[in-house]
Amino acid sequence: MAIKTFAVGEVLTASDTNTYLANSGLVYVSGGAMSASTNITADSVFTSTYRHYVLQVVANTVTFATSDSTTLRFRTGGSSNTTSNYVYQNQYVTTSATYARVTVPTTFFEVSASVGGDAFVGQFNIYSPQTTEKTFFTFNGNNAGTVGLQSSGRFNATTSFDGFILALGGTSTWTGTWRLYGMRDG
Repeated sequence: MAIKTFAVGEVLTASDTNTYLANSGLVYVSGGAMSASTNITADSVFTSTYRHYVLQVVANTVTFATSDSTTLRFRTGGSSNTTSNYVYQNQYVTTSATYARVTVPTTFFEVSASVGGDAFVGQFNIYSPQTTEKTFFTFNGNNAGTVGLQSSGRFNATTSFDGFILALGGTSTWTGTWRLYGMRDG
């Protein structure tokens, strides 16, 4: 959409406003509730309508088992991609220490290690999952108000994905909501 420049004396019409509102911002794609769930699985949510996406997760109740991690995998046709093409970096900042990791290719993105906590909130930016380009992600979040989480990564192949699974390891569960939004290019 071309950017319209208004000159002195010109009027911004309702039509102009509607055009600008319809061609910018985030658009709700999918979402749901988690009730003592071990994962969020969403298939057929990445389409050619949007190139990039924002995923927000708010889990007000989380039961973390001690050695469990939160992981992200991309999916195609209802199946998770488990190839060793996931490369990520993450950092956790607690009230007493800072931890950082860089990985070699593995079969998932680790979003948060077993840092504990009774809540989880975070936002993912997912770049180009549906195109046949390398897919990137960034994540910022928090566990229990005392652990800051940052992760980023890249899927090192040009695979087109239509979904994702965000999973808690082992016996961990969460209760809350998730929302996926498409980013408009306008």
